[in-house]
Amino acid sequence: MSFPVGVQLAVLAGTQEVPTPIGPGLADLLIEAEVTEVADGQSAFRLTFGAQRTDNGKGMQVQVLADGRLATGNRVLIMAMQAALPTVLIDGLITDIWLDPAKNPSQSRVVISGADLSVAMDLTEKIRGYPDMDDELIVLEILAEYERFAIVPETIPPVEADFPTIVQRTPIQYGTDLEYLYTLANRYGYVFTLRPGAVPLTNTAYWGPPKRVGIPAPALTVGNSTFTNVDQLTFTQDGRSAFQVSGLIPGPLEATPALPVMALEPTLLPPLALKSPFPISSLLGMKLPAGSDGFDEIRAMGFAQGRVNRSSTTVAKAEGALSVEKYGSILRAGGLVGVRGAGTTFDGNWSVAEVHHKLKRNEYKQTFKLERDGTDPLLPVVVP
Repeated sequence: MSFPVGVQLAVLAGTQEVPTPIGPGLADLLIEAEVTEVADGQSAFRLTFGAQRTDNGKGMQVQVLADGRLATGNRVLIMAMQAALPTVLIDGLITDIWLDPAKNPSQSRVVISGADLSVAMDLTEKIRGYPDMDDELIVLEILAEYERFAIVPETIPPVEADFPTIVQRTPIQYGTDLEYLYTLANRYGYVFTLRPGAVPLTNTAYWGPPKRVGIPAPALTVGNSTFTNVDQLTFTQDGRSAFQVSGLIPGPLEATPALPVMALEPTLLPPLALKSPFPISSLLGMKLPAGSDGFDEIRAMGFAQGRVNRSSTTVAKAEGALSVEKYGSILRAGGLVGVRGAGTTFDGNWSVAEVHHKLKRNEYKQTFKLERDGTDPLLPVVVP
């Protein structure tokens, strides 16, 4: 499937170890490919094939389902090829198959859907201890069990973390590996996501704070100028999103006094906006350090700071749509992008929280969600 911007769609499917190109037979039946990338959490995909059948029971539906490579549990790679260079949009596993025979046979569809390889981390519930390990080491220990997917860990150690000895306490996992990875990330206001690597069939597992550094994607330009490259872009400011944390938690022993815990400003760097609701906005909420019972003071402070950090990331939001042909590039989740032409309040750099790719024949559309910690740009211009 090709596009006027010089992009070709390539789909690999098959066993988890060796997925192969689906070939021209299935490619001709592919009507639409969709991928939803997220900067935090699990990405997903959907492939829609024609499923028209003949009166004798043969035809497209049989060809798609009988192929064998599009069975549940199999691996799928969806790639956008530019000048023979692959951009892997998702590397995942098939979880569902949906059939709509339709009254009009020409409208029959088979839909293959799934999610990224973190599906494999969410199958088995466990009760497991991690003696003499801090949270970052636990993350690395869990990810090492999925080496068959060529996952390269990228972890950032939390500033407020401690290193418990077996005498003090032993961290215990209750639930699936993926649930525990999310729990460990949420504790510090971190994100956890599995992203395709630069080379097909490799992946990067990121566990750390929302990314605020790196080369921004080509700027999104709005307005009536000839440089406008988005179809739609709207903005909102949430005055009640951000909050502080302050209060007391029980001491580690019954005889010890309550411990003060306070987090009044986010520590995510660098900031993306000039005007922030911290530290004195009239709508800035104040929450108690809930969920910190049983923690020592260092861990409780890290937990409180993580909640404040996360609350700061969605003070301003934007949603939009674009055509890849007009934009001239493929926008990806998990990085930065500049906005120009929206006015002083909302121009500047933003974090790309989500991108939905929709690829049809001769069409490549994207919808996206952006977020940041306030309004007004830090710099007068955005590049490129």
